[in-house]
Amino acid sequence: MRLGPDNIVAVVLAFMSFFCGLGGAKNASEPVYTIGTLTIAGTGCPPNTVEAVTSSDATGVSVIFSAFQASTDGTRTRQRQSCNIAVPIQAHPGQSIGLFKVDYRGYVYVPNIPEASASFSSEYFFAGQTGIKVKRKFNPGDEQDIFESNSINFQSIIWSPCGGSTNFRINTAIAAVKPVNSHEDVLIMIDSADSTVKGSIQVAVATRECVV
Repeated sequence: MRLGPDNIVAVVLAFMSFFCGLGGAKNASEPVYTIGTLTIAGTGCPPNTVEAVTSSDATGVSVIFSAFQASTDGTRTRQRQSCNIAVPIQAHPGQSIGLFKVDYRGYVYVPNIPEASASFSSEYFFAGQTGIKVKRKFNPGDEQDIFESNSINFQSIIWSPCGGSTNFRINTAIAAVKPVNSHEDVLIMIDSADSTVKGSIQVAVATRECVV
């Protein structure tokens, strides 16, 4: 079992552009939106435990966590941790940004005892719009790397306002539960020991030309 707050958590918001719509394709190296300063809050990402790094072309963001995990511990039979991220996005004139895929990676350990469990839930959306929700429960005996992939077809993509600014939000919560304080502990984390793609949240977006 892998343990510990010493593990470094990498959340990679990989904004991959897929250009579509009328008016012709654009050069994939030409960004059509910019990313502002992230706002991060929650019990799973307290002050001084999060580092955000923006790529040189402002089309990618890496958010490094050092404390986003939930676990039982001795007499503590339940813990829930949350982390909410707001990413300001400014679409260039005549462009709209859409969300179509989010991959979640991490690790969970639930001892093989009755009523022990862990859970993961997340929602991603543009501010003011209905989002996509992901939920998963882990049962006694589960010990595994977490990989959740959520994608939608092109017709269902959630699009931002044309040429406007908006916040892209990811709200994530994890929880660990055991029945009594004498039992072995439960652990769940969005984790990465090496700060690479393993142990991450990857978000893919589409872009299209539009008319205000």
